[in-house]
Amino acid sequence: WLHLIGTKLLLVVNRFEIPDTVDIYLYADYSWILRLLGWITHFGILFPLAAGGIVLTWVKRRELWVLYALAAATTFGLILFYIVARYRFPLVPILEIFAAAAIIHVINAWQTRAWRTLGLTAAVSLGALLAANWPLDRHLTNRCLSYNNLGLALQSDQRFEEADRQYRRALDLCPNLVAQDRLEEARQRLVLAAQQAPDHESVQNLLGVVALQSGHIQEAIIYFKEAMRLRPYYPQAINNLSIALRRNQQWDQAIVHLKTSLAKWPDDISIQLHLIRTIVTNPKHSENDLTRAIAMLEWISAVPNLSNGILQVAQTYLQAGIAVLAVESENTGHNRDQAIYLFRKAIQIAPDHPHAYNRLAWILATRPDVAHRQPEQAIRLAERACKLSNYGVAAFLDTLSAAHASSGQFDLALSIAKQAVVLTEADGNEQLTKRLQKRIDLYRQGISEF
Repeated sequence: WLHLIGTKLLLVVNRFEIPDTVDIYLYADYSWILRLLGWITHFGILFPLAAGGIVLTWVKRRELWVLYALAAATTFGLILFYIVARYRFPLVPILEIFAAAAIIHVINAWQTRAWRTLGLTAAVSLGALLAANWPLDRHLTNRCLSYNNLGLALQSDQRFEEADRQYRRALDLCPNLVAQDRLEEARQRLVLAAQQAPDHESVQNLLGVVALQSGHIQEAIIYFKEAMRLRPYYPQAINNLSIALRRNQQWDQAIVHLKTSLAKWPDDISIQLHLIRTIVTNPKHSENDLTRAIAMLEWISAVPNLSNGILQVAQTYLQAGIAVLAVESENTGHNRDQAIYLFRKAIQIAPDHPHAYNRLAWILATRPDVAHRQPEQAIRLAERACKLSNYGVAAFLDTLSAAHASSGQFDLALSIAKQAVVLTEADGNEQLTKRLQKRIDLYRQGISEF
């Protein structure tokens, strides 16, 4: 117990900011301001200064007792309950007052040559400095979890290449995470919860999610159906069942399931979007099916106050555009024009969707009819996709290089394509590496054929 309390006290004063799900250090990867401030504005500096200030102002403790009491009460509450960065933030303004007092009193003590006072303050501050900057393994683990959570968020947004990069970063930092069978642990806990509350639909739904992530699709289907039996109108279970059926290549069953659900609850936009996605991602869909799905999507996008599902709508437009391009048709030019419209709609709805920019840029840069190419616009769009992904996605760099090649800037296209190869080789993407190498050979010859 004493070891636990000591550890929690160390976490209260340590420079490491304990996150809930995503830490400030992950944001600092994408913000030079946060990286700069992170060197000077942290508990590793603030707490030693404040500790010195407490020593120097102790003679005025009767006047400052409220500050001492607030600091002690906040610290005690953190140790007693739970420590994360946002919970200890109320300590910051209190410690800042003591830190400011330390700076002023140290200057005065130096001028008056109060060496004894300075020595005591230095000793206390040095101990506080060691405690506040003590290296914690927890820091590394939380960075791993932050990258993993970012990967999950990107995966849910269908940004699979970016998600893969974040997962790899997590595993590079914490290789032992691979051995942690957390899904099995989650399943065991949920099974226990199901035994205690067999009629709880959310437990059945979560069991289905765990089974699906574990690759046990048939088992997941059973759980989702049980969740719907317990609660017929349960959009999460309805949509999860459609996902499981799709993964099991049961496209027709997934469509029938969603249409049946929509007949009962026609105003549920999430079910409508899952139906559209199921149709457009079905490799056996017909042109008529695709046309009806796009018409339904257009109706949904016109619904006012759609803020909660806006990213899902944009993602569905992107998937519809990809599906249109995949349809075999004699009028391929019309298909490309329709895909361009759908990708533009995705960008209009979600201006920070890199895949939409990338898809649109690729079409504009590589159309077979050279007269219809729009390389300058393609360059702007591809640059936007690359910036949104921090120039970390090889496919986006491939598109940017193709756009420059389409505009006749072969030296620049060659340089960017080589950067993309570095990323693909690091990720082990042999297929894209081979495609890029072929394009590099063409760029060297001044050829922009795609």
